[in-house]
Amino acid sequence: TRTTLGIPGYTGEDQSLSKLLEVAEQMQYPVILKDKQGGGGMGNTIVNSAAELDEAHAKRQTPGKVKQVFLEKFLINPYHIEVQVAISTHDYCILDTRNCSDQINQQKVVEIAPAQHYKLDAVTEYAHRIAKKLKEKGYVGLVTLEFLIDND
Repeated sequence: TRTTLGIPGYTGEDQSLSKLLEVAEQMQYPVILKDKQGGGGMGNTIVNSAAELDEAHAKRQTPGKVKQVFLEKFLINPYHIEVQVAISTHDYCILDTRNCSDQINQQKVVEIAPAQHYKLDAVTEYAHRIAKKLKEKGYVGLVTLEFLIDND
């Protein structure tokens, strides 16, 4: 899970506005609110303040049902690095890295392999940790891990 891997964000069961506000304050604005049932960027809302989070949260609610969301730190102009991993019943192997930062409307235009970035060692370390967790849980196959890296 993201918590055991040290990846910031919130995916918890408590979906109350007060909990989301508490987490957003800890992460510091801007944050991004993502629908758990979303995909392809649908249902993502960039939030710059507590008032905006209140409004975005209210729009997602319907009577009698709380829509489940993720809350993550929003990164401005991040690097988008992908790592391909093969996992077997015996071991795993990091196959390749790609820089997918050149995008238009959140769609990749160019992929550059292998990726070059001064934080690539940290990305590779996370990839190893995630691959180990997937293997422990019995996953076998190919997986692409995606990372957004802040420019700071």
